[in-house]
Amino acid sequence: MSELGRIRTVSAVMRSFCTIGIVAIPVTLAAFWTFMSPEAIQDVRGHDYDVAALPPLYRLAAFLVSMIPGAIGVYGLIALRRLFGAFRSGAIFAAGNALDLRTFALSVVGSVLAKIVTVPALSVIVSWHNPPGTRVLEVSFRSEDLQALFIGCLFLVVAWIMAEAQRLAEDHAQIV
Repeated sequence: MSELGRIRTVSAVMRSFCTIGIVAIPVTLAAFWTFMSPEAIQDVRGHDYDVAALPPLYRLAAFLVSMIPGAIGVYGLIALRRLFGAFRSGAIFAAGNALDLRTFALSVVGSVLAKIVTVPALSVIVSWHNPPGTRVLEVSFRSEDLQALFIGCLFLVVAWIMAEAQRLAEDHAQIV
């Protein structure tokens, strides 16, 4: 199999993974906030929330807040899926590829920044019905967030290089 054939095969697989992610993000978040147990939220958040008493309206609010970084992630996966679709069809240096990679990179950075805002909001929503003195305002920035920011910035630079290479290729094509 040629290199282009391998790229097409791997791109088809990666495109499928993106499709699964596009569907899985909202479905798993909805399932989590619908069926979560007290142990599940404690494992995720590290606090002892009384989620058994969490009213449906609060669960809906928590889901909607959770979907902010989730929606940004889905948006990035849509761009990445489009990029792998182009690779799958053999359009390795197509004009929109750099833009799709840039969109994905911005979504990675954007979802990390959105988490900085949504984690405190979620902690307030989940603990709002607790008695005074036991409500929580959680602020979080973890090493995984720093890694995601780094990876997002790395992909931004790669997208910038791809766009510049595309521009140079077009310039050279006009000269010849």
